[in-house]
Amino acid sequence: NMGLYSAVFQAMQKFRIFAFIEVFRVSIVFIASFLLIENGVVGIAFAQLISTIVMNIIFVTIAVKEMPFLLTEKFTFDRKLFHNLLRFGIILWLGNIVVMIISRIDIIFITYFRPLTEVAWYNVSLPTAMLITTFASAISSTLYPTISELWAKGKKNIISNGMNSVIKFFFVAMIPFVFVFLAFPELIIVSLFGQEFAPAAFSLQLLSLAMLFSSMAHIFMGAINGIGRPDLISKTVSIIAVINLILNIIFVPIYGMNGAALSTLISFFLMFIITFNFVKNEIKIDFYLVDICKIFVGGFIALGSISIVKGILIIADPILEAGITFTISMIVYITYLIFGKIIVKDDMKLVEMSGAKIPDGLKKTMNKILRK
Repeated sequence: NMGLYSAVFQAMQKFRIFAFIEVFRVSIVFIASFLLIENGVVGIAFAQLISTIVMNIIFVTIAVKEMPFLLTEKFTFDRKLFHNLLRFGIILWLGNIVVMIISRIDIIFITYFRPLTEVAWYNVSLPTAMLITTFASAISSTLYPTISELWAKGKKNIISNGMNSVIKFFFVAMIPFVFVFLAFPELIIVSLFGQEFAPAAFSLQLLSLAMLFSSMAHIFMGAINGIGRPDLISKTVSIIAVINLILNIIFVPIYGMNGAALSTLISFFLMFIITFNFVKNEIKIDFYLVDICKIFVGGFIALGSISIVKGILIIADPILEAGITFTISMIVYITYLIFGKIIVKDDMKLVEMSGAKIPDGLKKTMNKILRK
């Protein structure tokens, strides 16, 4: 039922309520599990049941209060609308199944072809890399209903301009996080899971890049769903699923978990390219792959500065060393974005129009530095 409530709040653009649904659910499950843990598995099952009941009571009440028309609106059955919704839903459902298969097939191949220790290592690097996708999920959830409404109203120019900004700011914001995973994979793995999982470091690097492309592809898919073309997504993920399967057959027996990570990277990169072209053609955005490449160049320059600084610094504490090198690399990265005209004054205006509050001192400084 909570999935239905989430969809309703998302569709009605009640994003604050939508954002808190999962937070409430996890909190209730955690508290109930803590209180009932003495009962073992049965206690955990009861905790899940309690959370479901409590969540239904809370969010049905909120839904009725926020959207009273749900109770007062007279129900009428529209056969054509029903068939359109059913077709739309089935296509989305099949697409989600294919995505689930893509995310699981690599683990199946590693389990079959390689020692179980590699399965354990991969199951550490994969969820760690997937932390990168959380930001994209939030953006995609808001884009879907917003673009759907604007598209229905014929406001295609607003969608086009908005997507240009989303693409630019997403890559600019996410590149530093991805390059942290690329620069300090062993430190991240060992700090979180222990020295015995250090062999997962290289697969974490590959998967970090994979999740960057996956995140952007999912944002594009949210936009594509918003304009009513889930068929494009189903075709894309079906093609990618076949490619991913073939790549795993080739790479996993030879390279193990690193081969699986490479297969995932290639697959999600291709998904990114295909969905980008769909968005570019369907929504008519003015953003080009060369613009994304310029941002990546800044990321690689920052990554190079990390390597140089790491070679110069002699600090016993690896976390302190990582903090210093990351700070210096961000200065290099931001300098590149400014002087390479990646970020310009118009971008600052868009940030302000989005409702973000920029301190006056920072705003004046940025306006002096940035070019038109």
